[in-house]
Amino acid sequence: MNSIQKYKGKKVLILEGYCKQCLPFIRGFRDFGCEVTVLCGSKWDCSYVSRLPKHKIVGVCDLHKPKESEEYIVNLIKTGMYDLVFAPFDFSARILANRKEELSKYAYIFSNEKKVFNVGNDKESVMKICMENDIRCNKTYFNMDSIETIKQRVLDYPILIKPSRIYGARGAHYFDNFK
Repeated sequence: MNSIQKYKGKKVLILEGYCKQCLPFIRGFRDFGCEVTVLCGSKWDCSYVSRLPKHKIVGVCDLHKPKESEEYIVNLIKTGMYDLVFAPFDFSARILANRKEELSKYAYIFSNEKKVFNVGNDKESVMKICMENDIRCNKTYFNMDSIETIKQRVLDYPILIKPSRIYGARGAHYFDNFK
């Protein structure tokens, strides 16, 4: 049995249908013969208007409604209708990681365990690990929590300041100089 036959007919749920990165995953799973369902927040989401998924659900999967989204996603998975659940973006991946053990009774949850996810999702932890192991990465300063601390450092501009934990580029600020 080749790998494509192995996945033929499997039911896959892809979360966060508003993300552009869903589309290649939908296509890939579909090309393996999977029956793909995508969870969208509205009929305007790129995955909803796409011809790629076999099934489309308009439900709650919204960064601005974390509790409602988690409840909706958990209940959807608990229907037992899906063989695999895939999160293409940090928001839903965090939900899956935090509830992986519980949800694995209903479907294969394509996510890291909570502990691994939290380390990998914390930019500060990742940069420390890279620097400790001589893995090339951007120059990173830690504990820069006040103007006084920043004034004491000799910085190479331009710099990018961003939170340790955030979805995408939200909260990032670019500076050409100290002023």
